[in-house]
Amino acid sequence: MARYGYILHSADDATVRNIEESGCCRIFRECRYDTQTRPERRTLLRQIGNNDEIIVPRLCHIVNECSNLAVLLEYCEVRNIRLVSIGDRIDTASILYDGESDRNIVSAFKTLASDVADIKKGNGEKPLQTQSPVQTSAKERRTQRDSRVISMYLTGLNTGEILRLNNISKTTLFRVLRKHGIPTVRLGKKHSICK
Repeated sequence: MARYGYILHSADDATVRNIEESGCCRIFRECRYDTQTRPERRTLLRQIGNNDEIIVPRLCHIVNECSNLAVLLEYCEVRNIRLVSIGDRIDTASILYDGESDRNIVSAFKTLASDVADIKKGNGEKPLQTQSPVQTSAKERRTQRDSRVISMYLTGLNTGEILRLNNISKTTLFRVLRKHGIPTVRLGKKHSICK
């Protein structure tokens, strides 16, 4: 069972000292912060074996988005790798921070995006520009709603639920169904729902 550390090049001396004091046999340190390749992280994940340990100062050092964190946690679970984040107070084996890790993982998920943005800002990288939501025309929204209503109706969802979920009236529901030629007779019914 080996213990590995992983830090970014921007880590301060105290962070490096904390990782060194944790008894790592090798510390992987990125030469520069490169969100695309991260060669040292790749080397770490190739070298690490089952039942090994990864020590990081914070989760934002090893992953840069929530989906990556979920994948890393699953990878650690499958290979029985212990992941310890000192700053986030997370230990997947619940040895160091017994009882706190589950709550702290949820907190880490919430703050991961802002932590990564802070690291990028500190490195002089420009933050990603968030695009404004695409404006759709009323006709497109109506078409999307009609499609959603029809698929719900055809799957057999209760009409009351369809009305509630789409915020439409019963009249609108059956107008949409008639407009698209959907029969309003449900299986098991002897008569039409609307005439």
